[in-house]
Amino acid sequence: AAKLCVVGAGPIGLEMAVRAVRHGLAVCVVERGAGIAANVREWQHVELFSPWALNVSAAGREVLREMGAPMPDEAVFPTGAALIAEYLQVLADFLGQSGRCEFKFGTELVSIGRATFLKREHIGANGKRKGAPFRLLLQNAAGEEELMTDCTFLVDCSGTWNQPNWCGAGGVPAVGER
Repeated sequence: AAKLCVVGAGPIGLEMAVRAVRHGLAVCVVERGAGIAANVREWQHVELFSPWALNVSAAGREVLREMGAPMPDEAVFPTGAALIAEYLQVLADFLGQSGRCEFKFGTELVSIGRATFLKREHIGANGKRKGAPFRLLLQNAAGEEELMTDCTFLVDCSGTWNQPNWCGAGGVPAVGER
């Protein structure tokens, strides 16, 4: 059976997991933080620059209805805290109740590989690497490592919070930027 690993339990990761569960995939969500939306919690006091209408997907609206949660006023600009409480937590609850989604909180993705191939092996024309399952080395907050070898698909939804790009051209820091 196909399994998806989603890295990050923020807005994009939860949306991705909902879509995958809706399409019959088993899902594992790996999140470095202690719970969902760890990065959003750092700026939860801030009002978003876009209204609810642009922050709730069609699949999310379906989940809100199914879970009996109120539909947010689409014209209101929510805070990060409201985004978590009124939407993201409902998505996480849906995923938890689906029986198809496992959450690994307090877990960092250390390394990604494909089956037993090295980086340069079987890339390109022969396509052997393309269908091989992912091998993920995970580490929990206690420092314990785990090898996950059953992921058919992998989506990085870890975001850019606390991982900014350099201002210099080509991804190289500008003089004095470091």
